[in-house]
Amino acid sequence: MALSRAASGADCCSTIRASDSPRDSRGAFSFPYRDAERDYGHTPVTLDLEWIPLTAPSWQALVGLDAHSRTFGEAGEASLYFFEHHRYDKVDLHILEQHDEMVHVQVSVTGDIDHLRIESITADAWLRFDSITVALSDARTGEAAWSRLREFTDTAGLSPTPLEQHRNFRFTTMR
Repeated sequence: MALSRAASGADCCSTIRASDSPRDSRGAFSFPYRDAERDYGHTPVTLDLEWIPLTAPSWQALVGLDAHSRTFGEAGEASLYFFEHHRYDKVDLHILEQHDEMVHVQVSVTGDIDHLRIESITADAWLRFDSITVALSDARTGEAAWSRLREFTDTAGLSPTPLEQHRNFRFTTMR
C-alpha cells in the first residue's frame, strides 16, 4: 500500500506540551495523508507522533532538534491512523528548518507492532507550529500556567490568553 501526502504543505501542526518538570517538554506532530477509500467508506490517514522529548529555549528555536525512540511508549509514540490505530516501535525525528511558525520536520518510523504490513513510513513536511500546552499540577489558572511557562521558555509570539482544556492551558501562536 502506498501512502499519498495531502495536497497542501501547511495543513498539519505541531504542539509542545510542558509537564511537571520544565525539562520534560514533549512534542506532538501530525502528518496528514490523502483519505483512504474502501468499499464501505473512507477515512483520513495521518501519521501522528506524541510525547516526543524536545528541549529548546523557545518554540521559535527548534532547528537542529532530534528525537529518537526505540520502543513504543518510551520517550515517544508513533501511530498511523488508517481506519484503525496502528502503532510503530521506533521513531527518528529531525527538525531541519524553521521560518516563523513553519517547521520543516523529517521523520522515519519502523517496527509495525499491529501487523499493518507497512514496515516503515517516512515523512518530510513543513508543519505549522500550533501551540504550547501547559499541564502542570500546580498551575490551576491561565495566569499561573503563563508564569510557569515563562520560567523555562521564551514566550514571545505566543498569546498570553490560553485556551483551557481539562485543567491544561494551551497557548497558541499570535500569527
